[in-house]
Amino acid sequence: MNLPNGELPTLPLLELAFSQGKTVYLPRIEPLSTNNDPPRYNGQKTCLHFLRVDSLQDALNLPPRGKYSIREPPLIANRDALPTKSPLDLIVLPGVAFTSEGGRLGHGAGYYDDFIKRYRSLHNLTPTLVGVGLPEQLLPVHNIQLEDHDEQLDYVVIADTTFCRFCK
Repeated sequence: MNLPNGELPTLPLLELAFSQGKTVYLPRIEPLSTNNDPPRYNGQKTCLHFLRVDSLQDALNLPPRGKYSIREPPLIANRDALPTKSPLDLIVLPGVAFTSEGGRLGHGAGYYDDFIKRYRSLHNLTPTLVGVGLPEQLLPVHNIQLEDHDEQLDYVVIADTTFCRFCK
């Protein structure tokens, strides 16, 4: 689910995924102590979980919560994507800004970067990473300084244009 303002609405993506019978996971931010997750960077107090949602109606009925006021699914252990045996194929990532080469500037908390690293270490694979944004969120490559912990995206979709990091 997207932020109420400043991010590309993701409802059409959810509608399409459910209509095609895809398994859909939505993000939820929780304190590290919830699942005994160890901190992976200095000062980390919370982490991102992806939890399975069974229907579009279930997703629409989720109440907004947390500092970002996005609809988050309830924390139910057997719905968590991290320990699941079925690999995730795709993660759609929001952001503040993107580049045509897969750079992404998030909101500064490192939630998605951290989740991707935890997922990769547990499953020894990385799902396809797709950033989605509004036209005004696409910046020249030199305007976003990536840090060592930043995950680069495989694709960036801005309006009706798709940028592919490996498709040169």
